Amino acid sequence: MTFTVDDAGAVGSCATGGGLVNNAALGGTKTGQVSTCSDVPDVVVAKSATSPAATGTPNQFAMTYTVTVDNLGAAAGTYDLADAFTFAGATIDTVSAITHGGADPLATTLGTLTAGGGTLVTGETIAAGSSETYTYTVTFTLTDPATANDCTNAANGLRNNATLGGSASGAAATCNGAPSVTIAKTVADASGDGFAQAGETLTYTITLANAGAVDETSYGVTDPLDANVTFVSADNGGVLAGGTVTWSGLTIPANGTLALTVTVTVANPIPAALRRSMSAWPIATAGVSWPARSGRSSWARHSADSASILDVSP
Repeated sequence: MTFTVDDAGAVGSCATGGGLVNNAALGGTKTGQVSTCSDVPDVVVAKSATSPAATGTPNQFAMTYTVTVDNLGAAAGTYDLADAFTFAGATIDTVSAITHGGADPLATTLGTLTAGGGTLVTGETIAAGSSETYTYTVTFTLTDPATANDCTNAANGLRNNATLGGSASGAAATCNGAPSVTIAKTVADASGDGFAQAGETLTYTITLANAGAVDETSYGVTDPLDANVTFVSADNGGVLAGGTVTWSGLTIPANGTLALTVTVTVANPIPAALRRSMSAWPIATAGVSWPARSGRSSWARHSADSASILDVSP
């Protein structure tokens, strides 16, 4: 007899009065009967993923998946397991080797996953009431953060779909976004006149904006200081070493911002090589510069990745 189990939960187990029961009965001049009860496996799959973690390479992240296979039935089962990656807005760089875990021992050979996915196991057995896990890490580079973060569109997002095969059926899918952090910087002088003057206090504000759907964690920022300023303070755990302020372990919330500030004082006196007749330089915000005054070819410049305010030539 060949049959398909439509609902293993409804079948139940022989121990609780369920199961697949078969009765053979004698008739005619004879009486009597014999019966059997068979349990069935109930193999199901689930999947989870960690938040993308920055690797230290620009726009590159790593995400670890765990696929869990459980046998909820009262009989041993077998299954195949495959996985497919569809990372819209990103390029998959590497997929790690698969690690097997769980109470049920591995009975077959683990497969190899590529950028498109692949087969994890074929013909794997699992005992009644037991569980197995498969863990692997995908490293990827964002190419279009907006597309990668769009899980509302079925064609977008960082998608992963694990499917059961063989004598089991079922699927488990995830869709994740990724952080998308931009950096901007402004500077304000104490007098508010737009000039960096000898001995004046300057405050830099670095704004980190995360347009992604998940938090950016363990983020780091470095901010080299100009040689003609003296460090006063930095917030959010910024530390000065070797003329550079460094932050580490920062978290920028999804669809949110984090502001970092650095306070410095301008050298007093201002070095002669940089001195103008007015002993002051116009200061600038990120990406903006002011032309020199009095026909000179000099100006103060401030860039988003440097705290320099005295990039001046006489």
